[in-house]
Amino acid sequence: MIIRGLGPSLTTNGVAGVLADPILELHSASGALLTTNDNWRNTQQAEIQATLPPDNDAKSAIVQTLRPAPTPQSCEAKSMPLAWD
Repeated sequence: MIIRGLGPSLTTNGVAGVLADPILELHSASGALLTTNDNWRNTQQAEIQATLPPDNDAKSAIVQTLRPAPTPQSCEAKSMPLAWD
């Protein structure tokens, strides 16, 4: 699975208030942090490039094999946390 934090490119589709520099977190069903990514090239660059890589280095992405289970994720700005699962 690939999880991407697209933020910056959404403005081209008329979306206001986007995350300029998103940070992703992936948690286990018990809430433990599995992995995090700030800028997609910082970690897992080869794995992400093998999928559909973001077009902006400030975007975030995580590639992870997951078992069927609730897996909360969050995407937030460095300066203003926004989260969802």
